[in-house]
Amino acid sequence: MDLQIAVRVSSGAVARISAELRDCLDGNESGGYLFALRGEDKLMWASGAGPNAARSKSALTIDREYVRTFELYLRAQWGEDVGLAGRWHFHPSGTVEMSDTDCEGAVAGLELIEFEHDGGAWLDLVLTSSTDYPEIHAYVTSRDPISRRITHEPAKFEEVD
Repeated sequence: MDLQIAVRVSSGAVARISAELRDCLDGNESGGYLFALRGEDKLMWASGAGPNAARSKSALTIDREYVRTFELYLRAQWGEDVGLAGRWHFHPSGTVEMSDTDCEGAVAGLELIEFEHDGGAWLDLVLTSSTDYPEIHAYVTSRDPISRRITHEPAKFEEVD
């Protein structure tokens, strides 16, 4: 399959995600949110799940207070153009595809971005691993402006400086 859409992620965000994957050694899901500067074409930062996250083998509830503090820190450093752009999470089962629950969360994220930024797309990174290095699979959730139909499409993952 030739993937036309590319999700560009800074090497710093990839390094943060890799560091956060240590939480996954227990076989439970982990993840976090992805942030970008408005108008830029790459994801710049990744949060972790936070100390009060609820993690299991098949589900993850991210610590929202932790993520909100993380976002406020980014805005203090980089200005008000920092915005939520998506999320990443690890599937310990090795499943590459987004689950129904993942898709429901992506739609909720898309609706938030549409409300806050008058359009856009929600980006998901699903990590799987059968080795020491995770495989990163990218997905884009968007809404057609005419039909209003929502789609979840696989995308090409690109790590950039």
